Amino acid sequence: MTSLPQGGLRTAAAYVGIGLFGIAPLLAAVGASWLGDRLGCRVDEAAVHPCPVAGVDLGGALNALQGFGWLSLITLPASGLGIIGLTVVTVLKRRR
Repeated sequence: MTSLPQGGLRTAAAYVGIGLFGIAPLLAAVGASWLGDRLGCRVDEAAVHPCPVAGVDLGGALNALQGFGWLSLITLPASGLGIIGLTVVTVLKRRR
C-alpha cells in the first residue's frame, strides 16, 4: 500500500472539500426533487405546493432546497477555480 507524501492527506482533504462546496447546492436541488417524487409531491420553482408528510407540510422546505440549484451557477465555477489554484500551489510547493 502506498502512502501519501508529506502534506498529501491535507491536500486530498482540501480537494474533497472544494469539490463538495461546488456540488452541494446541486445535490440539494436534485435531492429535493427526488424526495418530492418519492413522496408524491409536486416540487418546482414556480410556487410552493403542499406536501404533507406525517402531519407536517414539507412543501416550503422542498421548494427552498430546489432553489439552491441556482446557487451552483456560482459554486461550480468557484470550486473549479479553487481546484486549479490548489493544484498550482501544490505543484509549486513540491518543486522546491
